[in-house]
Amino acid sequence: MKILDVFYYSSFSFYTRFLKESEPHLSSTLALSFLESLIVNGIFEWIAVHFYCKDLDKWIMISILLVVLGINYLYYHSTSRASDILKSKPIFFNNHVLTQRITSILAIFSISLLFWGPIYLKNALDQCR
Repeated sequence: MKILDVFYYSSFSFYTRFLKESEPHLSSTLALSFLESLIVNGIFEWIAVHFYCKDLDKWIMISILLVVLGINYLYYHSTSRASDILKSKPIFFNNHVLTQRITSILAIFSISLLFWGPIYLKNALDQCR
């Protein structure tokens, strides 16, 4: 879970330094959950299209987001893991610049799934029919 800890710390730092959020823990949990759900939804959508020639229902995708959000809330806030992460300040390979670049690239990849994912999956569904 180290990569998720690094993402949580990076988003917390972003929300406290640049956006001056009043609830940076909540914002970090929401942002991390959204990015994770985009990846999980993309994987499930790909499996559904390639193996079953079916498109996922929007309610399934929303349910995945809610489940990921619930899991992250329990993991970070119920166990006080969030405060432990902030104390340890996790980064990749002891390099802050590398950490920022890796988290930015993975966040951009996750968000890009919103745009190129449906186009790719539509073409794959057309080939199924």
